Amino acid sequence: MVAGSRRASPCSNEWRPRSFIPVAAAVVVSTLCRGFLLGTAPVFGLPAVGTPGPVATGLALVPGITGGLLAIAATGMVYFAEDCFTKLPLHWMWWPAVGGLIVGVGGLVEPRALGVGYDVIDQLRAAAICTRNTTANDC
Repeated sequence: MVAGSRRASPCSNEWRPRSFIPVAAAVVVSTLCRGFLLGTAPVFGLPAVGTPGPVATGLALVPGITGGLLAIAATGMVYFAEDCFTKLPLHWMWWPAVGGLIVGVGGLVEPRALGVGYDVIDQLRAAAICTRNTTANDC
C-alpha cells in the first residue's frame, strides 16, 4: 500500500457489499426484534418541547459543526495511532496486546469509558453526572 493512500478514501472499504450487507442485515434484524424484546418506548425519553425558532436552529449549527470537526480530528487521531503501531519495534501480533494495555490504562482513569455508554447518556440527560471539577456539595 502506498503511504497515505488510505487517507484519500477512508470509507472505501466500508461501502463494499462484503462489508455493507452484514451491517444492513444486522440493522434490519435488530429493528425487527427491538419492539418485542425492549418495547417501543424511546431509549432516552425527554420531555416534550416546542418547535425551535430560527435563532435556536441557527445556534444548533455551533455544536453540529463542532461535532463534525471533532469527528474529523478523531478520525485523524485513529490513523495517527495506526501509523504509530507500524513503527513499534514489535511483531505485529503483539499490537492488539499493546492496544489493550493502552485501553486498560484509560479504563483505570475513566471506567465509564469502557461501557456501551447508555447509562452515561441517561445520567447526562438527567444531569446527574458530576465532573472532577465539581465539589461534593454540587452533586
